[in-house]
Amino acid sequence: VLVPPCQFDAQQHIFYLFYIFFLIFFVTFLSIKSVHIKENFQESSYICLLLVVTIPAWIIWMVGASFLPNAYHNACFGFGLEVICSLTFVIMFLPKKRQRTALGKDDLYENIASNMMKKIQFP
Repeated sequence: VLVPPCQFDAQQHIFYLFYIFFLIFFVTFLSIKSVHIKENFQESSYICLLLVVTIPAWIIWMVGASFLPNAYHNACFGFGLEVICSLTFVIMFLPKKRQRTALGKDDLYENIASNMMKKIQFP
């Protein structure tokens, strides 16, 4: 075998993820401190909501990976990653459509088309 296999247990993997977990707590703290700033258009409130939901999900899949048999470690890590990515998509990107519609930016092409139709005089 030219390339050695990548063998590690769940505790080592969780230990390597502590830096990322530290960053999650740090960003949560910053987003809580900047919620009241108007210029960020409620971005910090969405980030805070995402991280408040994400932290328990991280804890659940790390505890599950630690206590389940070795055969389930990769499944726990993969499922945890899927849950975190899905939560991020739902909380961060789906509200943008509602915000853009409320600001009137989403119907830009429809407004242009309706203005063009008003200018055209039909006999």
